[in-house]
Amino acid sequence: EGRSLPLLLVHDGTAFMRIGGLANVLEALLGEGRVRPVRLAFIEPADRFSEYAFDEPYARFSMEELLPFVENEYPSSGERLLMGASLGGLMSATLALGEPGHFSGLATFSGAFYGTPDDRDFYRSRESWVLERVRENAYGTLRWHLDVGTIEWLTEVNRELAGALAENGSEHAFDERNAGHNWTNWKNGLAPALEFLLGRD
Repeated sequence: EGRSLPLLLVHDGTAFMRIGGLANVLEALLGEGRVRPVRLAFIEPADRFSEYAFDEPYARFSMEELLPFVENEYPSSGERLLMGASLGGLMSATLALGEPGHFSGLATFSGAFYGTPDDRDFYRSRESWVLERVRENAYGTLRWHLDVGTIEWLTEVNRELAGALAENGSEHAFDERNAGHNWTNWKNGLAPALEFLLGRD
């Protein structure tokens, strides 16, 4: 309890805990010695469709209130990580790209990376603020695990993002499965994502 640990902020925390079983997956990997310990912070939004969609007040809350609160309550090693699915993946990317150097890694599942702060149509827009930021290489040494299904509308933008990370020489992993935009798919990606973020040195 008193050990200084990395901190993993998990967006859509209730779903990751109850449906994804993230804590159980982590415990199993720890038992097998495949990952380092980490402190999980499960975050639940009041309205994910507005708060996770380039919402500046939510981003400020995360950086100025949530992080300081958790790190004051529990010993921290200073290593900060992010995780999220769909719009939660977008919020994770928004924080990591908007605050370069504050986070060392993130894992996204079917990240909803279409859209911009001025065009929040995540289904029909073909612009991508996240992709443009990565192409600008304005994110330091951020490590990124991307996971997406092949039977969903977000496949191509995630592929493009993985390609941009490769072009920049950034440490990343990219997993695709013949699956859709759902928790069955995302649950299957939890172990590889945790191993990427927390694998033994």
